[in-house]
Amino acid sequence: MVPYIQNWNLSVQQELVRNVTLEVRYVGSKGTKLRSVKELNTINIFENGILDAFNITRAGRDAPLFDAMLNGITIGSITVGRNGSGSEALRRFATTNQWIANGEAANLANFLNSSSTGTGQNGGLLRRNGFPENFIVVNPQFGALQLHGNDDNSTYHSLQTSLRKRLSQGFSGEFNYTWSRALGNSAAGNANTSDTTSSERDARNRQLQKGLVTFHRTHSFKSHGTYELPFGPNRLLLAAAPGWVHRLVEGWNVSGIFSWNSGQPLSFTTTRRTLDSRGNINTPDLIGALPAGLGNVRRGDGFVEFFEGLSARRGPTPDFGGNTTVAGRFSNNVVVDSAGNIILQNPQPGTAGNLGLALSGVEGPSRLGLDMALQKRTRLTEGTTFTIRADAVNVLNRPIWNSPNTDINNALFGRITGAGGTRTITINARIDF
Repeated sequence: MVPYIQNWNLSVQQELVRNVTLEVRYVGSKGTKLRSVKELNTINIFENGILDAFNITRAGRDAPLFDAMLNGITIGSITVGRNGSGSEALRRFATTNQWIANGEAANLANFLNSSSTGTGQNGGLLRRNGFPENFIVVNPQFGALQLHGNDDNSTYHSLQTSLRKRLSQGFSGEFNYTWSRALGNSAAGNANTSDTTSSERDARNRQLQKGLVTFHRTHSFKSHGTYELPFGPNRLLLAAAPGWVHRLVEGWNVSGIFSWNSGQPLSFTTTRRTLDSRGNINTPDLIGALPAGLGNVRRGDGFVEFFEGLSARRGPTPDFGGNTTVAGRFSNNVVVDSAGNIILQNPQPGTAGNLGLALSGVEGPSRLGLDMALQKRTRLTEGTTFTIRADAVNVLNRPIWNSPNTDINNALFGRITGAGGTRTITINARIDF
């Protein structure tokens, strides 16, 4: 079945006073059978015992599975079965012990699936001791194997209001406000574009993908208006002035566009591959409660931060069975509040974080814009007019802030590192004849 969209709307319109109309609308839609992308070649760490062996190794003990898989293979300074166990080899090897320390079971599984370490052949760590090539991924000959389907869906609900002023007494304008909520299984949330910017968090539970879509904005206010200044012939002021005065004061009008939108929904993320190693978006575990009203731009001394009161720091180091080599490779952060209480931490091996994507109520910086124009039209002769116009974009010279860094393991967590929206003014003139 091809993707389709169902739309609903209900509107009520009322003239409040002469030339002023108010309209209130409910607008909704539902997208069904939207395009989707599923990764079939996901890392398996469950049925094959990899996760259990990983946790045993991380606790400082020896996993029989790794002994059987790596027997006779030299990894770093250890030949498994001669001068050390498989788990000990992985704990000492610089490439793998960082994943063990940080709980990245999927990264270790991907290493066992594809690395040429110790054998000189990609996938040799499995084949050397008779493990099937598809022990970890279904089709190891392919880097990725995607199934494109159409089983995603989306919903949109909004309350929209419009106040319109028809031209009278030199002024016309329109004021619009929208309160809305847009949800979907993919970030794109429409029929023509799938969420190809990120992999599934968990191929076994696609519902984890559901959340606010990237174009969602809770609040949106837009207005525009034009005012013709009341000077000159047949106007309220200076109607009887001399002709040369009319030439100076007639034909002036000022217009403006004002907009304000709440920010893009944000996701707290982690780069730790606890569940799948193929570029997936993972989220942290929420331990406490996120502070109310989280998210305000604050300029510091040489930096701009967004999550005031939250900071990232190195988390408590696990015991690792007393293994100091693995402990020295631990680099997981936690996010704490102003009292030092842990709010966010990296998920445990084999799990996706319990925090959803695109959190409701956690939004990026809002955007405010004001553009204005001033125009003067002067009649030179019966069929000739001269027009000069000045346009100012972003009159307030207000920065349009980028979204903050939301990776809890990044040193720049909570910082905003970019902005746009400089003020520009253009002046043009023309003669119509």
